[in-house]
Amino acid sequence: MIIRSSRRLNRTELNFWVMPNAGFATRPILDQYIQEFEKRRPDVKVNLTIHPWSLSWNRLMDVIKGRFTGIPPDVVQIGTTWVATLAYLGALDKIPQENVLPEEDKNSAYIWDPGAQSETGKELFCVPWFIDIRVLYYRKDLFQQLNIPVESLFDWKGFSEACAEILKHLRRGGPVSNIIAPVAIPGQKLGVLMHDLAPWIWEAGGDFCSDDLMRGHFDDAATMRGCQFYFDLIQQGFMPLPANDLPQGNFFTGHYAMQFSGSWPVETYLNPNSQYCSREVAENFAVALLPAGPQGRYTFLGGSNLAVSSVCQKTDLAWEFIHFLTEPSRQLEHAKAIGSLPARIASMEKLFDKHPEAKKVFWDSIGHARRLPRLIPLGSVEQIISKMCGRLLALIRAGDYNHKRLQDQMQMVNDDINSVLSLHRYGSVPTEKVP
Repeated sequence: MIIRSSRRLNRTELNFWVMPNAGFATRPILDQYIQEFEKRRPDVKVNLTIHPWSLSWNRLMDVIKGRFTGIPPDVVQIGTTWVATLAYLGALDKIPQENVLPEEDKNSAYIWDPGAQSETGKELFCVPWFIDIRVLYYRKDLFQQLNIPVESLFDWKGFSEACAEILKHLRRGGPVSNIIAPVAIPGQKLGVLMHDLAPWIWEAGGDFCSDDLMRGHFDDAATMRGCQFYFDLIQQGFMPLPANDLPQGNFFTGHYAMQFSGSWPVETYLNPNSQYCSREVAENFAVALLPAGPQGRYTFLGGSNLAVSSVCQKTDLAWEFIHFLTEPSRQLEHAKAIGSLPARIASMEKLFDKHPEAKKVFWDSIGHARRLPRLIPLGSVEQIISKMCGRLLALIRAGDYNHKRLQDQMQMVNDDINSVLSLHRYGSVPTEKVP
């Protein structure tokens, strides 16, 4: 066995790949934990590499196919939609029976399971790191100024009416200081993800695949209705796309009245004492459940895991590092630092000490949450849907979007999904509501 070591200090090197979970702050946030780990293990040097989300999947595929020309990862951050595909391809090491999850730390200690993707559902490949549970942020002061009842956010109809009322005041130059639109598109980036569409598809009574996971459901009328509602929000100007003439901001920076988000930046944007906060937002924000659709209320539950790459040649050390990062208090500190939610139930309790009303909404949202289907080719399906969304956004920008073109795009995507699913008729578990 060959283990790469640092010549200068003769230290074993551990290569850690992550995505920019806190933008440019990701490196300094993780560096403090890396330094702490290296102090415990002076014989180890952890090399941190941050890959953009847009490139991470392809780079992992290059590693799997032996085409990556750099140093491959030992420990990797894995989005929940990637676990089934990567585990099936043999890209992930299985969690050892000992010394990773404490004896008392079974699946029930987490808000979602850490990637049980095998046919038996018992093999684990990842340890949960942080989660994404979508809620609706809104400005209480703005709703009061415009006499919009908060109760209107209960369902699709009321939510659309609230968006229209806010937009009407914006066009008249009403009392909406710094607000440029009713709703911020998640992430303020030019892109819509499978995760973003999921709640609206489910609330319309649709789904991504048939119950037996054999066929795509993007040609289903209910699935089309959910996508139509979402893209209409963009087309009508309720949730505008980022553009050069718009400030680079979101709900948390004070530029929008609402936003669908799984973030919880309680130490920064929502903290009146933070240098990063907009005081108007920090003092007047509230959260609500996602508006209910014609077939019920659902939200998306996902997140990121930590895993060991199958090409890793020092797996014991890699799992030791993951155990270190996911220790309860450290996981809570990390979640606060990146403005996210920890995956541990005990840590979640502590996170909302000063915000009981928000805590109730997040906990209630977990009761309405669903995961994406555990398809072996889910990573590929996600890419297909992402490209469709990019084409639809281009149509909206060009003023060429309509429901017929949306249906055409969805039918084309459904054909592509069926082609992918035809290659994998086993080893998948249907989408489910969180127990």
